[in-house]
Amino acid sequence: MSRFRLCVLLVGLMVGLLVVAVALGALVMDYLQTRSEARVAMTLARLGPGTPLDDYIAEFGQPAHHYTEPNVMKSWGPSTDEALLSKTELYYFTFSGAVPCKYLVVYIDRATRRSVVVTWKGM
Repeated sequence: MSRFRLCVLLVGLMVGLLVVAVALGALVMDYLQTRSEARVAMTLARLGPGTPLDDYIAEFGQPAHHYTEPNVMKSWGPSTDEALLSKTELYYFTFSGAVPCKYLVVYIDRATRRSVVVTWKGM
Protein backbone atom coordinates (compact mmCIF):
# COMPACT_ATOMS: atom_id res chain seq x y z
CA MET A 1 0.00 0.00 0.00
CA SER A 2 1.39 3.39 -0.93
CA ARG A 3 2.04 6.13 1.58
CA PHE A 4 -0.64 8.31 0.05
CA ARG A 5 -3.32 5.65 0.52
CA LEU A 6 -2.15 5.00 4.05
CA CYS A 7 -2.39 8.73 4.88
CA VAL A 8 -5.88 8.96 3.35
CA LEU A 9 -6.95 5.90 5.34
CA LEU A 10 -5.61 7.35 8.60
CA VAL A 11 -7.22 10.75 8.01
CA GLY A 12 -10.53 9.06 7.17
CA LEU A 13 -10.30 6.97 10.32
CA MET A 14 -9.56 10.02 12.47
CA VAL A 15 -12.48 11.96 10.95
CA GLY A 16 -14.76 8.97 11.52
CA LEU A 17 -13.70 8.73 15.16
CA LEU A 18 -14.26 12.45 15.61
CA VAL A 19 -17.79 12.20 14.16
CA VAL A 20 -18.60 9.25 16.45
CA ALA A 21 -17.23 11.14 19.49
CA VAL A 22 -19.29 14.25 18.70
CA ALA A 23 -22.45 12.16 18.18
CA LEU A 24 -21.85 10.27 21.41
CA GLY A 25 -21.29 13.54 23.27
CA ALA A 26 -24.56 14.94 21.91
CA LEU A 27 -26.44 11.81 23.00
CA VAL A 28 -24.95 11.99 26.50
CA MET A 29 -25.86 15.68 26.86
CA ASP A 30 -29.41 14.98 25.66
CA TYR A 31 -29.76 12.16 28.18
CA LEU A 32 -28.41 14.32 31.03
CA GLN A 33 -30.72 17.20 30.12
CA THR A 34 -33.78 14.93 29.94
CA ARG A 35 -32.87 13.34 33.28
CA SER A 36 -32.35 16.70 34.99
CA GLU A 37 -35.65 18.07 33.64
CA ALA A 38 -37.40 15.00 35.07
CA ARG A 39 -35.74 15.61 38.44
CA VAL A 40 -36.84 19.26 38.35
CA ALA A 41 -40.41 18.22 37.50
CA MET A 42 -40.48 15.76 40.42
CA THR A 43 -39.12 18.44 42.75
CA LEU A 44 -41.74 20.94 41.58
CA ALA A 45 -44.47 18.38 42.22
CA ARG A 46 -43.16 17.73 45.73
CA LEU A 47 -42.36 21.34 46.69
CA GLY A 48 -45.19 23.15 44.97
CA PRO A 49 -47.22 26.17 46.07
CA GLY A 50 -47.92 26.34 49.80
CA THR A 51 -44.53 24.99 50.88
CA PRO A 52 -42.78 26.98 53.64
CA LEU A 53 -39.61 28.89 52.72
CA ASP A 54 -37.67 26.89 55.32
CA ASP A 55 -38.33 23.68 53.35
CA TYR A 56 -36.67 25.17 50.25
CA ILE A 57 -33.69 26.32 52.31
CA ALA A 58 -33.40 22.88 53.93
CA GLU A 59 -33.44 21.19 50.50
CA PHE A 60 -31.29 23.59 48.44
CA GLY A 61 -29.34 25.66 50.96
CA GLN A 62 -29.24 29.44 50.94
CA PRO A 63 -30.78 31.10 47.89
CA ALA A 64 -28.49 32.12 45.05
CA HIS A 65 -30.53 35.30 44.57
CA HIS A 66 -33.19 37.07 46.62
CA TYR A 67 -35.18 40.05 45.32
CA THR A 68 -37.69 42.13 47.30
CA GLU A 69 -38.35 45.20 45.15
CA PRO A 70 -41.27 44.72 42.71
CA ASN A 71 -39.50 46.56 39.87
CA VAL A 72 -36.40 44.40 40.24
CA MET A 73 -38.54 41.26 40.55
CA LYS A 74 -40.27 42.23 37.31
CA SER A 75 -36.90 42.37 35.56
CA TRP A 76 -35.48 39.11 36.96
CA GLY A 77 -38.55 36.96 37.54
CA PRO A 78 -40.87 35.23 35.11
CA SER A 79 -43.96 37.15 36.30
CA THR A 80 -44.93 40.77 35.66
CA ASP A 81 -48.21 40.56 37.61
CA GLU A 82 -48.24 43.68 39.83
CA ALA A 83 -50.55 42.09 42.41
CA LEU A 84 -48.23 39.10 42.81
CA LEU A 85 -45.07 41.20 42.93
CA SER A 86 -46.43 43.57 45.59
CA LYS A 87 -47.09 40.80 48.11
CA THR A 88 -44.20 38.38 47.44
CA GLU A 89 -40.42 38.08 47.43
CA LEU A 90 -38.50 36.32 44.67
CA TYR A 91 -35.97 33.57 45.47
CA TYR A 92 -33.64 31.69 43.12
CA PHE A 93 -32.28 28.39 44.43
CA THR A 94 -29.52 26.54 42.58
CA PHE A 95 -30.71 23.11 41.48
CA SER A 96 -27.55 21.04 41.82
CA GLY A 97 -26.91 18.19 39.45
CA ALA A 98 -28.87 19.77 36.62
CA VAL A 99 -27.26 19.90 33.18
CA PRO A 100 -27.17 22.66 32.10
CA CYS A 101 -27.50 24.71 35.29
CA LYS A 102 -31.08 25.27 36.44
CA TYR A 103 -32.59 27.46 39.12
CA LEU A 104 -35.73 26.81 41.12
CA VAL A 105 -37.64 30.11 41.02
CA VAL A 106 -39.94 30.66 44.01
CA TYR A 107 -42.27 33.54 44.84
CA ILE A 108 -42.75 33.61 48.64
CA ASP A 109 -45.71 35.37 50.25
CA ARG A 110 -44.38 38.07 52.59
CA ALA A 111 -47.03 37.42 55.26
CA THR A 112 -47.23 33.62 55.40
CA ARG A 113 -43.62 32.86 54.25
CA ARG A 114 -45.05 30.12 51.98
CA SER A 115 -44.56 29.70 48.25
CA VAL A 116 -47.16 31.13 45.90
CA VAL A 117 -45.60 30.35 42.52
CA VAL A 118 -42.86 27.77 41.90
CA THR A 119 -41.16 27.23 38.55
CA TRP A 120 -37.67 26.74 37.14
CA LYS A 121 -35.37 28.62 34.85
CA GLY A 122 -32.43 27.29 32.89
CA MET A 123 -29.18 29.16 32.47
